Amino acid sequence: MTQTQREIVGIQYLRGIAACAVVADHVTGMAAFPKYFGSEAFSGVLLGGARGVDLFFLISGFIIAVVSLSPRSLEARVSLSDFAKRRFIRIIPLMWLAIGSYMALRLLGRGSFDLWPYVRALTLWPAGDVNPSHLWTLRNEAFFYVLFASTFLVQGFRWLAVLWVTAAVLYPHLGMPDNPDPIYQQWIYAFAHPANVEFAAGLGFALVWLRWGKRQPLSLCLLWPICVVWFAITVHVVSNLLGEWPRVYTNLIWAAAFLPLLALAALTNAAPSRFGMLLGDASFSIYLFHPHFISAILGVWSSIAPSTPVWLVVTSTSLIAIACGAVVHLTVERWILRRLRGEPAPVERPAGLAGTIQTKAY
Repeated sequence: MTQTQREIVGIQYLRGIAACAVVADHVTGMAAFPKYFGSEAFSGVLLGGARGVDLFFLISGFIIAVVSLSPRSLEARVSLSDFAKRRFIRIIPLMWLAIGSYMALRLLGRGSFDLWPYVRALTLWPAGDVNPSHLWTLRNEAFFYVLFASTFLVQGFRWLAVLWVTAAVLYPHLGMPDNPDPIYQQWIYAFAHPANVEFAAGLGFALVWLRWGKRQPLSLCLLWPICVVWFAITVHVVSNLLGEWPRVYTNLIWAAAFLPLLALAALTNAAPSRFGMLLGDASFSIYLFHPHFISAILGVWSSIAPSTPVWLVVTSTSLIAIACGAVVHLTVERWILRRLRGEPAPVERPAGLAGTIQTKAY
């Protein structure tokens, strides 16, 4: 197993943890709706799973740099056209399928829907609400890809990355709202989004990694449980420390909290487990499709057995939604990627919300 392959193992574990955490958060929140079960399981502790998105952003910043830039020199080793093609194939078709199926379910369940939020989601338009609502994260990630390609894959424009991070820090101090209404302000907010600092943290760690070389990997056989415990403890501790600060500063704190976890995952040489790698591979499908399954399961369950203990509902629904997402990955996502790439089998693994890890040239 090569050095790069050992890195994939750790990052895949992190991706699986992040995806499962987000599912747990959404199930807990949705089960508490009055139309379902009306109460939070486990005293709302699982709502901290929303921090899985922060971890996703950190991973994306790291991986996109590692697979796109040359060690030591940090020069681009992938063309703009190849980068754009791979990003499109990896993200858009499966995302379109998720949005289209979500629209169909809404139409069947409610008889109508507001078209424009779905149009904005389909195009990743950086302004206005989107449906499904969790796709705001992919919109931010797509913006990061454009920024990365414009600064690190083109000579002479890396100053734009500094401006991008600086804008996120300065934005709240300029009296700009977090939820702007005018279109031009929404575009400004998209460029200066607080999540930028998390992408930047992962990117910065990758640049250090590439510039000064990889250290000797750690010998670690318990990577999976250590990552889970670190994530859980960090979420609990940091959540209790955060005050009413501008969002960009809370994002900075989350980035700092998860950077050691990212470093641990990148340095480990733990042997891969099928379960951990499957969760990592399937994390994009799990993330895209889990609202479909959660809504359906909670709707049926609350109608048939409304008195079921909510902890049992949340636990079971989370596990089922994760398993269904893995099935989508195995049966649909892999097929789409093989067909679009014209290959008999996948040659790369996803990272971040929708990035890529692979062991040879990007």
